[in-house]
Amino acid sequence: MSRSHARRLRRAIIIAGVIIGSAALLTPTAGADDQATVYIVQGLPGLTATVAIDGRTVFADAGPGKISDPIKIDSGKVTVSVTVDGGTVLTSETTLAAGSNSDLAVHLPIVPKGDPVLTVFDNDLTAVPRGKAGLAVAHVGIEPPADVMVNDKVIFANVTNGDFVYTVVPAGTYQVKCVAAGHAQMKMPALMGPVELTVQGGTLTRVFAYGDPAAGMMTYTSHAIKLASAGSDRPQDVNTGTGGQAAWSAVR
Repeated sequence: MSRSHARRLRRAIIIAGVIIGSAALLTPTAGADDQATVYIVQGLPGLTATVAIDGRTVFADAGPGKISDPIKIDSGKVTVSVTVDGGTVLTSETTLAAGSNSDLAVHLPIVPKGDPVLTVFDNDLTAVPRGKAGLAVAHVGIEPPADVMVNDKVIFANVTNGDFVYTVVPAGTYQVKCVAAGHAQMKMPALMGPVELTVQGGTLTRVFAYGDPAAGMMTYTSHAIKLASAGSDRPQDVNTGTGGQAAWSAVR
C-alpha cells in the first residue's frame, strides 16, 4: 500500500468516526423530557394507604391528607395500585404525557361506602403576574355538589366530586369553606371549614376537600408548586377547571 493510499484510508476512517459520533449525539435517548412528574394525594379518611406505580412503591404508609414529594416516573400508560392493611383497595390505569405535572388523588366516590377511586388532576404551571398566585380547588369528598366560599362570598359554584376549578388570585390569606350547592345564604353547617388558607405569590396552590361530612370527617389538604413570574403587575383572572362556575371578582 502506498503512503498516499494509507493517508487517504486513515482520513476516511477519521471522518467516518466523526460522523458516527455526531449521529450518536443526535440520537434521542430516554431522559427527563420523557418523564412525568406526579404528586400522590391520599384522600381516604381514617385510613393509612400505600401507593405503588407499576409495582414500585412510591408513597408508603400515608395517612389521610398526606401529599407526596414530587415523583418522577416514565411517561405513558401506568398502573396505580393502592393497598390498605395489606389488601388492595384500588387498581387503576392512566396515561401520563411526557413532561406533564399532575396530582394523582386517591379518594372516595360520591356514593357512600363506594370503592376508592383515582382522579388525575393536571397542574397548570403557567406563569402568573407578580403578586399573584394560581389557586385550584378540587372536590374529592363524599358530598353532593358544593359551593366554595372565600371570605363569605361564593367564588366557585356547583363543584362536583372529581371536579376542580382554577383561578388566578392576589397573594394573601383567605377564609375558605364549602357548603352544599345553592345553600350559601342559608344558616346551615358548612360541609368543610371555615379554614384559613394562605396563598403565596408565584405559586400554584392545590386544595383538596376530602372526607365524609356525614361522619364528621370532612377536611382539606393542600400543597404549593413554585411558578415562574410573568413579570406583570396588571390584574389577571383566568377561571378554568372541569366543573363549577367562578365568581372570584366578588371577593377582591
